[in-house]
Order: sequence, then C-alpha cells, then structure tokens
Amino acid sequence: MRKCLVFNLAIVCLFFCCESFAKPRIGFGPPTIPFEESDPSEFVNHPELWPNLAKNSELYLALDGQLISAGNWLKRLDVKKFVEMLKTQNLKLGIEYSLWGDKECEKMEQGIYSANRMIYHILDRIYAEGGSVYSLHLDGADARMMKGQHRFPEQGLTLEEYTEVILSFFQTVHKKYPDIKIGFIVDPKGWDYDKDSPCFFNIGSTAKTGIYLDDLLNAVYKKFQEHNEPIGFISLDCPYPYYKYERSYDHKQDVDCPNAIRRVQEWCKERNLPLMPIINTEPKHHKALEELTPEQIFETNQRYLDDCLKYIRELHADGINPEWFLLESWYAVPTKNVPENEQGTFFHTTNECIKLINELYGDKPASTAP
Repeated sequence: MRKCLVFNLAIVCLFFCCESFAKPRIGFGPPTIPFEESDPSEFVNHPELWPNLAKNSELYLALDGQLISAGNWLKRLDVKKFVEMLKTQNLKLGIEYSLWGDKECEKMEQGIYSANRMIYHILDRIYAEGGSVYSLHLDGADARMMKGQHRFPEQGLTLEEYTEVILSFFQTVHKKYPDIKIGFIVDPKGWDYDKDSPCFFNIGSTAKTGIYLDDLLNAVYKKFQEHNEPIGFISLDCPYPYYKYERSYDHKQDVDCPNAIRRVQEWCKERNLPLMPIINTEPKHHKALEELTPEQIFETNQRYLDDCLKYIRELHADGINPEWFLLESWYAVPTKNVPENEQGTFFHTTNECIKLINELYGDKPASTAP
C-alpha cells in the first residue's frame, strides 16, 4: 500500500513538473494582403509545401473577412478546402473577429447581433463542412464600441454597457458552441495601464474614454465572474516598432509597452488566464509589391525575420513568459508565404521563430497552466 502511494505521488509530481515547464504553444496567421504571391489557395491546396510548420505548431488563425466576404484587402478562403487542409495538417482553427459596432444596431443589441452574424456566416459554415473552431480572438471590441472612440459624443457605450454587450456575445456563441475558447486581443500601446503606469500618449484610448486598461480588464472580468462565463485567453497587439519605443502614433512620445505587457501578464497570472502575444513587425518599405525592386523585396522580408527574432528575444529578456505565441502578419510582408524551405517566406520565417521560442522557453516555466 505504501509503495503504491509513493508511486502515485511520484506520478503526480512528474505531471505537475512537466506542466510547469511546458513550452509555449504556437499559433500562426499568414499575411492576408491579396498579392499573387500570398494567395492563400497556394498553401491551402498544397500542404506538402509546409510540413514542418504544421508539425511544430497547433493553431491556424484566419481573419473573419477571409470567411465572410472577399474584400479589397483580403483573398477569400474556400471553406471546404480550408477545412480539409486543417484536417490534413492536424491543425486547430482560430478566427480573429473584428466586426463590431454596427450602426444599424441599438447599443445593447450589438453583442448578440455580432455573435449571431459570426455564428451564421462563419461558424455554421465551418461545422457544416465537418470542421470545428478552437478559438475566437476578439479584436478591437473595446475601442470600436466604447464611448469616446467615435466621431460623435453621443455614440458609443459606457464601460458598464460594454461589459453587458461583450458578455452577451460570449453567451450567445457558447449557447450553440460551448467548447470554443473566446479571448480578447488587448492593445497595450493604445491604453494607459493605470494612472501610475502610463503607456501611450494624450490622444490614446485612455484620454478619449477616461478609462484605463486596468479598469477595462477588471470590469469585464468581474461581469463575467458574476455570470460564470469563462474568458479563454488574453492576446496582445503590439508590433515590434511600438514595443521598442521606435514609433508612436503621434511621433511625439515614447510608448512603454514592455511595462504594460508585464502588468497584463501579472493580471492574467492572478486569474489563471493564458497570455498570447502576437509577434509581427511593420514592413521596411511601405509600398505596393509591384513598386518594390527585387532588392527591396529581399530587404523587407529579411527585416521582418530579423525584427520578429529580436522581438522574441526581448520579450524573453523582459520577463514576458507566455503560454502561447501567435506568429501573425496582418501586413503585406513577408511578400510570399511558401515554400517553407525558401528563405524570406512567411512559413520559413515562422519556422525560424519557433526554433528560437523553443530554444529560449523550452526550459522555462509557463506563467499559468494553459
């Protein structure tokens, strides 16, 4: 009996040890700009061009617009072929959703309206093809709906109204698809964390709304706790130039994003919520692809790789220790997606980032359990 007890305790200790030292999980989202070289059908139809990335990651992130309509800046994904590709590559699906604040909706209906639109136009279609969705990444819900962020003062929601609206979105989606993890994309360059830890500048979200990021997070968390509604994760939107003080929107004041991100990480750790920074950077040359010379294309693709690797190293040095890394480009770079064995493609760059993440974080404890 005693031997059995000792053995069981050893197994439990080993389990928690393995969990505590787990490597960060990896998600990725390829560029969506409609260049011929980044046409998603190329890699959707040819999974043989990126077997290593599929093996070393677990989540593919698509944008809502790729599944709802083919806009001027997006190339539409064929849902059936897309679901088949995910199964072939054994990847979970995440969807970034940003369709908030529809003018035709009354204030308190926006959450339910947006959720039903997401369900009808995207989720139902994916599940009808035999697919499933692991996570929804809510982008800009706060900034796009809250009072102070709109042209006219009477538009927008108060903080209390916003918590009601966003709660209704979660509840509506989870009523039909209870297993989907829904999380927030937080913009640490857009809000002061609190009155003692300013992050941005005087035309940012805090100045417009009068609300600090700390207030926003706490109000949402409190509302969700009252209704027993889970938050799946917190993601961080902060491209490398903003993280490193090299750029701010008004070019007048530095942005102390490392401090804000550490504060968000602490907030997540206290609530056992996974943290998911988005790794990307702005292009070296802000031109259309057809306007770039071959040398400029090489430079901008190489800069993207170099910056992403620097970003990961600096997050590690700054004590940012997330459960997930999301390697996502919403820019026009890299200018080509596949094959993964070609220097400068997005899939090659992503593989290089994964190698560095495993090197730096492979023996480091995660800040919370995934």
